[in-house]
Amino acid sequence: MRDRVNKQWDDFPLDSDEEYLFLCWYEEAESMGLVGNLMRQPEFSLSPRQTREVKAPTKTNPDKTKEKFLLHPHSYKADFSFEVVLHNDKDGNLTPIINSLGSKRPDDLIHQDIQGRNICVVDVKGGFAGHQSRNSSDVTFANNQKWVYDKYKIYVNKVVIAAKKGLFKNFWAPDAAFTTIKGNPSTVYRACCRCADVRKYITNEIWR
Repeated sequence: MRDRVNKQWDDFPLDSDEEYLFLCWYEEAESMGLVGNLMRQPEFSLSPRQTREVKAPTKTNPDKTKEKFLLHPHSYKADFSFEVVLHNDKDGNLTPIINSLGSKRPDDLIHQDIQGRNICVVDVKGGFAGHQSRNSSDVTFANNQKWVYDKYKIYVNKVVIAAKKGLFKNFWAPDAAFTTIKGNPSTVYRACCRCADVRKYITNEIWR
């Protein structure tokens, strides 16, 4: 069951309406053969539990030591990962068609070869995200992003869902974005194109 009001997608709880809209976008991209194999909350282990040995002498064993706890383990969960589908271009080379749809700006989706699959990892944020945000995950994301890349060489995309920047502006907004949570018409994303426009472009310009 999908419930935008209560933030659920196929009975999976979501943190925000932005995550719901991202999944609507993903579903449309999947229907066009651009992406596939969605995974929810891929987890990265970044640091194990940390301890140190300290002296703990006893009457019978003056050299005895024990393990003293220092730091909890640290891991990071991205929101989603998915595979970017490769297709033969007009020259016969395998290429991700979704690249032809973006704005080629730095905030486009970055995907990379991970164990033979072309994977994109994303963390979904609202347009308010940043160091002034009250949401702690917005502040800690940059550190986790750097840490994941340093340890695994995997880039986590910060996917912003907003009207004038981010994913929908660079690619397209899903049909669900043109209505409010209550089902009323919304003009927030009126400057964005829709899935139908992208499908027509793919049919006429790329897959011909």
